[in-house]
Parts: sequence; structure tokens; C-alpha cells
Amino acid sequence: MLTHLLADRQEREVISERARADRVEKIVADVESRYTNAKAKLQKEIEDLQSSRDEAVKLGKEKEDAMVQLKVTHTGELDRMKKTHDFDQALWRKRINGERTLRDALIVSCAQAGQDMMALQEYADELEATNNALKEGMSDKYLDGFTLAVEQFRVVFPDLDPELVSQIDVMKKVDGGKLVSRVMSAVSHSASAPSEAAV
Repeated sequence: MLTHLLADRQEREVISERARADRVEKIVADVESRYTNAKAKLQKEIEDLQSSRDEAVKLGKEKEDAMVQLKVTHTGELDRMKKTHDFDQALWRKRINGERTLRDALIVSCAQAGQDMMALQEYADELEATNNALKEGMSDKYLDGFTLAVEQFRVVFPDLDPELVSQIDVMKKVDGGKLVSRVMSAVSHSASAPSEAAV
């Protein structure tokens, strides 16, 4: 009875650990998805930044060329154009700096997501190790309980033939009033299943 209760408790613990492991796997998948999305967004921002920089250089060159031409004909217009040019340059610089800041923030976010993912993977590995340890513990306790039951059986029935008692094994089951190997029974069932399907 105690062995059954212990086995039942350990089985519930294993089920609980498996559920926790499943939750961790879902969290890892979510973090990987967020990491992929953040990486794609960062790549787009970098491309936009490069495009903006190229556009700024092109506009600057065009304005400089226009200013040279206007300098010859319109001195007053030149001052106005220079001010506009300076304003546009400052605006572009501000925009580029803002995009760089955003890029840096996305890089930090991606790095943090990677660290979180690694931490979750380590936690999942720990849960798996705990789960395996629980399974091994359950197997050991099951075997210990079986051995204890056989020893008690020998004490309660000391007159029984020792050869018959020695046939009792944890890997056997009762089938048709006889002790048969569980392994052989499983092999014969799996071998007969395809032939039955063929019929």
C-alpha cells in the first residue's frame, strides 16, 4: 500500500514536471519568435537608415551644386538657400541620430532576448534532468518494493519449493495461470499485429 502511494505520488510529480517543461518550451518558442521579429525589424531599420543617409548625401550634393550656380546670379537668394540647407541638414542629422538610437535599442533588445532564451534553455535542461531522476527513483522504488514483497512471501510461506519461488520476477506477468515474460509477450503481440492487419 505504501509503495503504491509512493509510486502514485511520484507519478503525479513526474506529470507536474512534464507540464512545467511544456510551459518552458512554449516560453522558449515565444522568445525565439520575438527574437526573430526583433531581428527582422532591426534589419529593416538599418536598411532605412542607410537609405536615409544616402538620400541625405544626395540632397546635400544637389543643394551644394545649386548654391554654386545661384551664387553667380543671386547673392540674396544664396543666403536664404544656405539657411534652408543648414536647417535640412540639421533635420536629417536629427532623424539619423534618432534611427541610430532605435537601432542600438533593438540590438540591446535582441541581445537580451538571446540571453533570456539561453537561460530558459538551461532551465528546461534542469527540468529534464529532474524528470529523468524522478523516473529513475520511481524505478528503483518499484524494484525495491517488489523485492521486499518477494522476501515477505518467502517468510510467510517458507515451505514452498524454492525453485518455484525463484521464478517470481518483476519482468514477468500471469498469463493463463502461468508466469510469462513481459518482454516476450510484448514481442509476440507486436509480431502478431501486422499479420492480423493483413488478414
